[in-house]
Amino acid sequence: MRKTLVIAVAAAIALATAALAMAAVFTASGVSATTATFATDKVKIRSASCTGADGKAFTITQGRYTGTATFAAPAAELGGLLTIDARTTYSTTDGLGYVSGSFRVRDGRDDRNRLGGRFTATLKGSQLVGFLTASARGNHARVLGNLSATFVPATGFTAGAVGSTSSTAALAVVAGPICPKPKPAPRPQARIVDGKISAVGDGSVGSTITIAKRGLLTATCTRDATSPATTGIAVGTKLAMKCELIGTTWTLRGLRVHH
Repeated sequence: MRKTLVIAVAAAIALATAALAMAAVFTASGVSATTATFATDKVKIRSASCTGADGKAFTITQGRYTGTATFAAPAAELGGLLTIDARTTYSTTDGLGYVSGSFRVRDGRDDRNRLGGRFTATLKGSQLVGFLTASARGNHARVLGNLSATFVPATGFTAGAVGSTSSTAALAVVAGPICPKPKPAPRPQARIVDGKISAVGDGSVGSTITIAKRGLLTATCTRDATSPATTGIAVGTKLAMKCELIGTTWTLRGLRVHH
């Protein structure tokens, strides 16, 4: 009997907990207008700078911003602790850029997500204008709308607004590759020839060495400042010679004498 009572109490507690959890889920009906405000006061950021092919200076940042979001009726239950993960590409030459990322709003009591979504925005100076889409936990509601804020990557978002008229005219930018990585230089063509030395110069820069292979094939390479020394190597010595094509000249890169 006592065991049955304990099980019944545990079940009752579980049902009460589930009821509280369900009560915290915001459910929308139809389509209603709403607004929200947001701001962040904590920043973790990584940044890099580069110069584009057009000579303009760019700063690219990846940041995490935390603060609060407050929704107006009928979606007041969606407000809470705000976390924004945003990547910003900004031309310090033109004062133009764009921002994209994700965000979530959490319940401060149980730390579960109330709302999560993504956004894309343009940036002119410190004025951000964009659009967001989000879903409430359990997909019981969606939020779609314009957003605006004062945004500086190093310090975060202030005066953020969703569903309100922006103080900045809508802005469009055309974005292309930013600071593309230079293509690696092609590897020089190389060849290795085995045979006997048929001619060898005095070993100075610009002198040549020639190998004959079975009397039918000859290969001649020229020394430069980084070539191995050829002094002391006599005609008739058997060796392997490695050369690279630098420009139009086969340049000596390695010698290995056969013993």
